[in-house]
Amino acid sequence: MISIIRAKKTANWRRRWRSILCSRMRKWCSYTGNLTSRGDIGVELNLTPSYTRNNSDEDKKAAWYADLLFNRSFLEPLVKHEFPKELCEVLAIHHCLPEIKQADVDLITASRVDFLGVNYSTCRVG
Repeated sequence: MISIIRAKKTANWRRRWRSILCSRMRKWCSYTGNLTSRGDIGVELNLTPSYTRNNSDEDKKAAWYADLLFNRSFLEPLVKHEFPKELCEVLAIHHCLPEIKQADVDLITASRVDFLGVNYSTCRVG
């Protein structure tokens, strides 16, 4: 039963992650493709720092993974135009890689944002 629940959560997360990145980039492309449009276009992300409960190696590792999943998985494709290598490796080990088409990768890596808005209102303690 637990594996069924985990599989559903994993599938939902993969669809949501792909949907968020690709929909934002499609909006950027449609905006910049319209030559009569003027102005800048950006994206807002909810970035959440991850703190450790104590100074143990396990907590440091957990905070690093939380940052990788909740922050860098969205930031790096938008800003660096690449997916975090560490994230891809971890997701592959656990068979959780999102199903992304080459057209999605091309869209994400070719798109540019004029500014990045940061919603910084909460923190996460691992």
